[in-house]
Amino acid sequence: MTAAVILAVGWGAAIIVYFASAPVEDDPLRVFHESKRYEDSVERVGGKAAVFGNEVAETIAGLFRGQTLAFTIAMLTVTVAFVYLYRHVSKHPPEGSLK
Repeated sequence: MTAAVILAVGWGAAIIVYFASAPVEDDPLRVFHESKRYEDSVERVGGKAAVFGNEVAETIAGLFRGQTLAFTIAMLTVTVAFVYLYRHVSKHPPEGSLK
């Protein structure tokens, strides 16, 4: 029952976000940030770890913009519902189970 409520609320929020959000506009600096020159500058300043960190940060930031945020909310909702259901069933096994 609670897992169903978690799914309903989460998916409802995801649907609202999906239809309420505008498509993500192109970043005018995106061309520069995707260039080899920018990557070389970041590597010169911070090394390979800075380049990797920059790529990870851009990827994660992309998950929380526009309509992509709706899909992120939906997947997080499913994950939370399954974790809740798994923990609830492991603490309270069904009647007649061997546990």
